Amino acid sequence: MFNKLIVKIRKIETSDSSSIVQLNQELGYKTNLSMVQKHIQHIISENDQYAYVATIGHKIVGFIHGFIAIRLTGEPFGEIAGLIVSKQFRNQGIGKMLVEKLEMAINDIQSIRVRCNSKRILAHNFYYKMDYELKKEQKIFSKTINS
Repeated sequence: MFNKLIVKIRKIETSDSSSIVQLNQELGYKTNLSMVQKHIQHIISENDQYAYVATIGHKIVGFIHGFIAIRLTGEPFGEIAGLIVSKQFRNQGIGKMLVEKLEMAINDIQSIRVRCNSKRILAHNFYYKMDYELKKEQKIFSKTINS
């Protein structure tokens, strides 16, 4: 363990793809390098998409991805699409730094939301500590349309 971590937050780059795949795998997400590269390229090219990585030295230890959501039923809002900090670096303020960076980046939006799997109790507690409030619970339905 480190006594004092020097964590830097920067915009995501396509060259970060393999580190993002590894972080995704820590939470059980099945992603691959080409998919992540393609998604990062898309995120970088869009004005309403935001993604940052947390680094210690040259090692990527976490990332956050968010976007501006527009619905016909209300005002636009920010949404955290993904936040992962490597297991060995959790509970050291890195997740908080990433969330605060995203909040600053989309500060012209009045609110930011995050969807959290009901099983991820530690994540729920993290967001409560960040002053997020539970607004509703929902079920997500999915249908495969192209096989």
